[in-house]
Amino acid sequence: MSINPLQVGAGEYVTRARELMRDNGIQCLPVVQDGRYQGMITAQDLVNITSTKSNVTVDGYLRWETATVSPSADLAEGALRAMESDAGRIAVVANGGRLAGVLSLVDVFRGIEELRVPDLPVRDVMHRDFVVATPDEQISQVWTNMILYGFRGFPVVRKDQTVIGMITREDILRRGYVRFEREDEHMKWRPSTVSAIMTTPATTIGEGEPVRRAARIFSERSFSHLPVLRNGKLSGVLDRRDVLKVCGRLVALG
Repeated sequence: MSINPLQVGAGEYVTRARELMRDNGIQCLPVVQDGRYQGMITAQDLVNITSTKSNVTVDGYLRWETATVSPSADLAEGALRAMESDAGRIAVVANGGRLAGVLSLVDVFRGIEELRVPDLPVRDVMHRDFVVATPDEQISQVWTNMILYGFRGFPVVRKDQTVIGMITREDILRRGYVRFEREDEHMKWRPSTVSAIMTTPATTIGEGEPVRRAARIFSERSFSHLPVLRNGKLSGVLDRRDVLKVCGRLVALG
């Protein structure tokens, strides 16, 4: 788990939570009150808040009924719970309700070997119902598609399905292109295209390569998605959850 995670108090203003998420490229924050864990607040919870509500406190948007895990829990149990959360992060709560840390899918992949990755080709695990972005597409449209389809990142492709980069929610948040404040709908986005912020070249994997290699890439580079290629063209997308879903110890627990 990650110790000393970024957090906000239940009585703090939502503007503070938005600032932390934007500046650190994260999707959710644990909320504490009097040293005890209260729940999570997510970027999606805050996206419709206008400037006229800037004096609203975090507890008004708090997700109270969020799952937690004990510091002594088995990694497989923690991984399952983190997978089930919207943001791929779960609070680690000690006796008495104290926030001990946060377990994210990035953290889980540091212990991926313990979860027993199967000897399967990527094609058997990847998903084919992917969404892509193009280099000249408006960042505002890409963000809308991420919210609509529930994906955290898209391959950036040319017309012939050649992959030239990746764009993720973190890319957009970290560079400040999404404005949570919506007091002026026309000023919500900076006019820019995907090519301005995409990561290039993209790290890819062949659909015949082993899932274990993908797991190593996720572990070493903290990626959330990998474009999958067949004959040099995009044929699917593999994300961290795809790998975890077929890990032997998680399958046994599930």
